[in-house]
Amino acid sequence: KMAYVIAIGFSLVLLAAPIIQPILIFSVYTNHMGKELDAATAFTTIALFNLLRFPFAFLPMGLIQYLNCKVSSVRLSAFLLRDTVEDYVEQVGGGASGGASSTSSAAELMRADDS
Repeated sequence: KMAYVIAIGFSLVLLAAPIIQPILIFSVYTNHMGKELDAATAFTTIALFNLLRFPFAFLPMGLIQYLNCKVSSVRLSAFLLRDTVEDYVEQVGGGASGGASSTSSAAELMRADDS
């Protein structure tokens, strides 16, 4: 359910960005910077934003991939830093030459002790 909300949010941002960006840029340029907007500046700005549309579109996806990679790295490092389970060897039968040995892991020995 949360994935649908995030997907809808990103879709709205991607669809609204080409409309909202020039409006915000032109309002900052005219109101806050106090400059007059002429046709050359407006068309150049719109052309540059059209060139940057695809990088802006892929930015949220790249951010999601980065966060997924970061979470995976933490999980993988936590797994790799765990202690290894050593095998235990038991001698079955008699002596060094005539006996057989069996190998079992610590988890199997703990289960055998519990029963």
